[in-house]
Amino acid sequence: IDFDNKKNLLIASVILVSGIGGLMIDLGGLQITGVASSTILGILLYQILPDPKKGSKD
Repeated sequence: IDFDNKKNLLIASVILVSGIGGLMIDLGGLQITGVASSTILGILLYQILPDPKKGSKD
């Protein structure tokens, strides 16, 4: 993983904080906790956040 890329660093940070903090997603009768919620959040963030432009340092 290239942590010089700010997108990757942000996603890894959010996954660690939400996983350690015990994030819980409650969807009606379905509760998603811990590692599962962090994984879903990481996948969503990866798809939503834009990729850095080629040739830029960020």
